[in-house]
Amino acid sequence: WEGYYAADADFWTPHPERFPRGLYPVAEHAAARGVALGLWFSPDSSGEFANWRRDAETLLRLWRTYGVAVFKLDGVKLHTPAARAKYLSLLEMVTAQSGRCVMLQQDITAEQRMGYLAAREYGTLFVENRYTDFGNYYPHRTLRNLWMLARYVPAQRMLFELLNPARNTERYRADPLAPGRYTADYLFASVMAAQPLLWMELSGLGRQDAARLQQIIGVYRLHREAMWACDVRPVGQEPDGRSFTGFAFTSPCGQKGYLLLFRENVPESAFTFTRMPQKARLRLLCANGPVGQGYTPAGDLCLRFAAPRTYAFYQWQT
Repeated sequence: WEGYYAADADFWTPHPERFPRGLYPVAEHAAARGVALGLWFSPDSSGEFANWRRDAETLLRLWRTYGVAVFKLDGVKLHTPAARAKYLSLLEMVTAQSGRCVMLQQDITAEQRMGYLAAREYGTLFVENRYTDFGNYYPHRTLRNLWMLARYVPAQRMLFELLNPARNTERYRADPLAPGRYTADYLFASVMAAQPLLWMELSGLGRQDAARLQQIIGVYRLHREAMWACDVRPVGQEPDGRSFTGFAFTSPCGQKGYLLLFRENVPESAFTFTRMPQKARLRLLCANGPVGQGYTPAGDLCLRFAAPRTYAFYQWQT
């Protein structure tokens, strides 16, 4: 996870046999389909980031040559104040010389790294690594992490993952909270308040899961910019796999926004959400099952979900 240049002076140069034209074919293929290209990159932590300038120049070259504008920064080891200072210099150089056109995704899942409140002016935060291969990915745990952190960190600044729920189902057996018991669009909705990260090979999706994701992603893309301009706060109960929970989005004007609400694996079908927009006009944008809504005499929103593991995504306006 370090000492890359000592091992190979051309470590970050595309392999001449596997990529004889460099990354041009990949970049051209992405651009033709309207896809922005992103790469994984590990800055060299050796010598307290002695090669930080060389790493920064590598990132800028990849941006200028191939148009790569997003880099996930991983393998970072900030063991000393000197290492931290040089790493920050790397972030500053790339950000400044690209005119803030390059987005740096900082992986903070391990090691000693930047946290939620440090250097907040640089990029976004890759929050967690979980895999069905290890049996440690549970949708309610990811939802809980986002729900808890959204109180203190802008939800839009964090990346949260969703996995293919059909993989490795044998590792979960009869677990009622296993990923395979959720629809793919529910998994997307559970991280939609942040930046959703499809942590999977899309070619491995089943036809029904792909169709569900296509639908909700289409809705998300229509409203993404407006959602990102909103203040996001957690509402309902703390997610634990057996709760009613969600997020309220409020626009800067305070008179419109979105509601993203969930019925987890709980037997009750109805829940009253307090501290919500009072008797706002609601428009259902997307859901994975029938849901009904009404208001109590006190003006609180009451939802009735037809089944467990159901979500509802609304647009509201006063």
